[in-house]
Amino acid sequence: MKALRIAHIDTERTWRGGEQQVFSLVEGLAARGHQNLLIVRRGSALAERAEKLAPQMPVYPLGEWDLITAHFVNRRLRKDKIDVVHSHTSHGAALAAIATLGTRIPVVTTRRVDFPLAKNIFSRWKYSRAKKIVAISEGVRAVLQQSGIPDQKISVVPSGVNFKRYRDIKPLVKKALGIPDDAYLIGQVAALAPHKDQNNLLEAVAILRKSLPNVRLLILGEGEMRRALENRIKELNLAGIAQLCGFQDNALDFIPAFDVFCISSKEEGLGTSIIDAMALRIPVVATQVGGIPELVEPEITGYLVPPRDPQAMSDALKTCLLGGAKNQSIVAKAAEKAKNYDILNTILRMEAIYTQLSTDLST
Repeated sequence: MKALRIAHIDTERTWRGGEQQVFSLVEGLAARGHQNLLIVRRGSALAERAEKLAPQMPVYPLGEWDLITAHFVNRRLRKDKIDVVHSHTSHGAALAAIATLGTRIPVVTTRRVDFPLAKNIFSRWKYSRAKKIVAISEGVRAVLQQSGIPDQKISVVPSGVNFKRYRDIKPLVKKALGIPDDAYLIGQVAALAPHKDQNNLLEAVAILRKSLPNVRLLILGEGEMRRALENRIKELNLAGIAQLCGFQDNALDFIPAFDVFCISSKEEGLGTSIIDAMALRIPVVATQVGGIPELVEPEITGYLVPPRDPQAMSDALKTCLLGGAKNQSIVAKAAEKAKNYDILNTILRMEAIYTQLSTDLST
């Protein structure tokens, strides 16, 4: 296998699932002999965490269509004789599209969300510049097709998790989290963003308390919805019941303490935190959106409910919390399914795409 020079673009400021994917992908590619260049926002979480992982080009784009930043990126791509550029975010796709103008460097763009593409001419142009668009689930592929992307241009490469991370877990117990041992603990690991719809989960917990008064909820994550969710907790009289724990570096340590892991999204590309819960044998309740049904099969690997339906979510949470022996079968099958999402599979499939594009370019 020919060693390739791959530039990865991710200009996000924060650390979310996408940035974990970039880190793990670059780490795996480097182990397989490829050279990587990380084009990242100066001072971002990814830039700091990946400082020793690969050479970096720090940038500070003033907007999605920053021509000056694109000019300097173009110069670096030429200087480093990059074989493939991989943009990992929507804004990164714009930077990659402009920065590769005047070159023959193929662009790969990953689409991690199941939102329809914007219909404006600029969005159409930046995605047209990509030789391959990678969808992280069949659900995302369907949305791309509906947005007008030709099927032959789309490859589905599911996100993966590095199973080695689980070896370093230091499992927390309820008592260490300030939760009574006899409480039913629901947990979530997700950014506080509109599409994650934590309001739905809070309303479900408010309903559930009527029959299970000792239920508790911990949400690990940070984001723009914090203030609104804090207000909603007060409105629903969930103070002391539901806690927003903020971003946690050791989120994996929390998951073993959960009695059920719940994702309440109204839109979701796939959900690697679900894979973490499945691998750690925690039963999952999730919404039937995007790529989630590819992970959570009803009553087989978890419990699925319609989005934006607090009553249905409350019912499923109660069924799960009181599931007993049935949950043992579910978590066993879920853990087995999670093995299909080992990060090595993601790395090998991305490597094949890069190699094919590089080969096409040289013929």
